[in-house]
Amino acid sequence: MASVAVALLLALLAADPPAASPTAADPAVSSGRLPAALRSAAERGDAAAQHEMGLAYLALGPAGDREAVRWFRAAARQGHADAEARLAAMYAAGRGVRPDAKKALRLSQSSADKGSAAGQLQLSDAYAAGLAVPRDAGKAQRLLVEAAQRGDAEAAYRLSRLHRAGKAGDAPGDALSWLRAAAEKGHARAQLELGSAFAAGTGVAADPAEAVRLFRLAAEQGLARAQYEMAQAHAHGDGVERDDVEARRWYARAARGGEPAAMFNLGFLLANGLGGPRDLAEAVAWYRRAALVDDVNAQYNLGVLLSAGRGVPRDDREARWWFLAAARQGDPQAAAAAGTLYAEGRGGPRDFRAAARLYGLAVARGDVAARAALGSLYEEGHGVKADDREARRLYREAAEKGHAPALERLALFHAEGRGGLARDPKAAVELYARAGEAYAVEGRGEDALRCAAAIEKREADAGLPPSGAAAKLRRGAGRTP
Repeated sequence: MASVAVALLLALLAADPPAASPTAADPAVSSGRLPAALRSAAERGDAAAQHEMGLAYLALGPAGDREAVRWFRAAARQGHADAEARLAAMYAAGRGVRPDAKKALRLSQSSADKGSAAGQLQLSDAYAAGLAVPRDAGKAQRLLVEAAQRGDAEAAYRLSRLHRAGKAGDAPGDALSWLRAAAEKGHARAQLELGSAFAAGTGVAADPAEAVRLFRLAAEQGLARAQYEMAQAHAHGDGVERDDVEARRWYARAARGGEPAAMFNLGFLLANGLGGPRDLAEAVAWYRRAALVDDVNAQYNLGVLLSAGRGVPRDDREARWWFLAAARQGDPQAAAAAGTLYAEGRGGPRDFRAAARLYGLAVARGDVAARAALGSLYEEGHGVKADDREARRLYREAAEKGHAPALERLALFHAEGRGGLARDPKAAVELYARAGEAYAVEGRGEDALRCAAAIEKREADAGLPPSGAAAKLRRGAGRTP
């Protein structure tokens, strides 16, 4: 079998044009990436050097593909097994050459016959997908095992995933052992996943420091998710000292690598001046990038900054759009915020019906402020049929969570006997006092003083002795009569 494959390969390579030698103008050479000795050895026909030249051009990305193919082909002509595997991959993917599954298969077979783990992996892929050969899952797995046992990191990682999914059949080892093997060989995603296992204590004893070590190895290879995990570790002090500066640095690297959660967290640190100077304009930019890839938290925070004109000119229309986008993903605060913009006619026409629907969505998902807001629509009959009993029910639910405006409105209902309640000045005074205290905690002194005035009025109207609640609120607001 091996001799037939080699004969076919030689016939194939003989039909291809000869490899070209790189010149001093070539990017891999002129940039100083390649030692002169390597180039010289490759030009003299050293197969190992030609393979290394191919790898160097491959690292340049699409611009280096054609030169990479030429050098891999030159090395493959001399029977270099790993070069054959690389050339097979180029034919399979159509990089630097036209796609040719049959050529890819022949090269993979020749490489695998020589004991190349990379060739065995390529051939495994062909049998798994039925590329130029009948699909054969069993043979694909046997080749995968052989490649992993020869030390191929990608093969070991795939075996780990098969074991984890319960699809490894009688393949030796287990998910953790193959994951460790791949990580030890420098497989970045294996390092990330093994780090996650140590962070969560999944299948191993929890070890935050070991998790960080593995995350760092993967992160230094440019894996954005691992960079995000490094940022998280520094942000929360898991396995390392808490350090917002380091967290911000790692979030920035992960964000530039396209990790949406890192974009959001970087925006948050920038917006709040954590780990460095506050920069609202830059925060908006990162929130926007994360929002565009559907990060719900970024969509909501971007809406908040746009509606307030912080770090960006105020734009209620765009804010409304982002709040709706987040609401569609199930964010209750975003639904409530969008409802408020509709109720106030900001960013578009006033629409109480839309506001009521959005508040209703937020209420169903547990948002407290939305209960009070929807209660006000029922109280006023805006977008819904006026219903004091329903308004009172919603105010009460929000008041039970300490919501200041709801406490204040519920106090009025008790004072005036609305919503099915009997007049109860004492209950009203108690609720006004609680509302005022809640306002004071939020730093809303004027609202607290309004509650103090309401207490004094209700006590006077009902002939109640002063409870001292009004005076207490005035002192808390820094004002006395």
